[in-house]
Amino acid sequence: MWRLEPWSPDYALRGLPEGEGVLGVAPLEEPWAPVPRRRVDWPPFFLVDGRERVDALLSDGERRVLLVSLAVGALFRDEGGMRLSEVRLFRLAVGAREPLPFGEDLVYEPLLAPKEVDPPGLLQLAQKERRRLEAGLAQELSQKALVLLDGPLYEVGAPYGRVLGYVKTFWTRYLPDPYQDLLARLSPGERTPVFQIPKSERGRRLDLASWYVRLPLAPEGLFPPESGLLRVETPLAPLEEAQALADLSLDLFYALASSPAKDPRAPQNLAPVGALEALLGRYLGQREVIQRRILRTLGGGA
Repeated sequence: MWRLEPWSPDYALRGLPEGEGVLGVAPLEEPWAPVPRRRVDWPPFFLVDGRERVDALLSDGERRVLLVSLAVGALFRDEGGMRLSEVRLFRLAVGAREPLPFGEDLVYEPLLAPKEVDPPGLLQLAQKERRRLEAGLAQELSQKALVLLDGPLYEVGAPYGRVLGYVKTFWTRYLPDPYQDLLARLSPGERTPVFQIPKSERGRRLDLASWYVRLPLAPEGLFPPESGLLRVETPLAPLEEAQALADLSLDLFYALASSPAKDPRAPQNLAPVGALEALLGRYLGQREVIQRRILRTLGGGA
């Protein structure tokens, strides 16, 4: 039977990965069965995300430099509604040794890279820097309120407060058989029990509690079972705390899920995050204007 993939092919969403699971992953919550959604009171929370854009690729004949505009920001939601809280803008010259100015208000700061790195590698370095900046902002804001971070959690040199990282695409299989089989049986509005991911996984230095949630994706039955899955993680805490966060995340993410009619990455790209990405895009500036300034400067113009 043919089924429709909900995400646009441009985003290259993969299905559930194959393999035997990550060594050391273990269930923390029993029994290993679907946990249904229950309505809970939402505390005030931040939504943190980032966005990068390639502005130009430069070369001096020996090495290449990728000019990247990058913004990270946060929405804040409380009883008064949801509003923009903070935006931080960065211009990066990935592979450069010194700042590259293209006018007083358009300066790209150096981000060092090995000389032999190719353009895709330079972009990966920019994306790694974006993730570092997102995690840093999430850590700061988590001292004030709960934070929902679009992406996995990384160690940032200071402890997180209350924070939930969520992962939309699955490049690693965490659960061994038969625990993995539960993912395909989850109905919308259900989650897996909580399980532990050890800090050695993929070089990360945080012990994590994690779980999967299944989001609504209408019309039901047209999409593969993994299409509505989201994996959520938080720094390892006592099981009662992790369970409370898991229940809260299921209620939150179910309510905030996006629609395929409005977002090619639905339902995992949460509706307010899509709005935040659009706002961050405005702060990056118009690419055509920036490229003209770069060309004018390189050509000797003012």
